[in-house]
Amino acid sequence: MLDMNVSIPQLNSNCSLSDNWSIGNSEMTFSQDWEQNKFTGLPLSAQLTKLVKIANTEFS
Repeated sequence: MLDMNVSIPQLNSNCSLSDNWSIGNSEMTFSQDWEQNKFTGLPLSAQLTKLVKIANTEFS
């Protein structure tokens, strides 16, 4: 059996703007190794999306 003391939270946020635009972060997963007392991964990301309609189907 593998003994691990790691936390891996996933943070997501998104804010809708005018004209079908939105801004937020994308799949920010970071991990904390509690035995080593250090972050083993801390990604930073951002995304900007626009919802568009093509042939009566919406895409972002």
